[in-house]
Amino acid sequence: MSAFITADLNGVPRPLDGNRDGVPGFDLGAYEFNPLFFTSITIAGPTLRLCWFDALPGMQLQAASSLANPVWTNVPLAPGATCVDVPNERGAGYYRLVQP
Repeated sequence: MSAFITADLNGVPRPLDGNRDGVPGFDLGAYEFNPLFFTSITIAGPTLRLCWFDALPGMQLQAASSLANPVWTNVPLAPGATCVDVPNERGAGYYRLVQP
């Protein structure tokens, strides 16, 4: 039966390799677990490159200039992107990956 289940209730493909051990496996429940986290953050002159695992349906990269009272704005991404280059501006900048 599990061979026919190709997505969870949010449309996230399954199975995923949620623990990154190289072997995709089904999670229990209606929603596939996929931790959204950055895999690398590098600086190259005026550019900051952010990379993460997997481009999931509805996933968005957001930025804010402060965490005191953050106003999160979406960072434009190419379809299926797992990396993005953003300006390396002086001062604080905060990024997060979210999925509705």
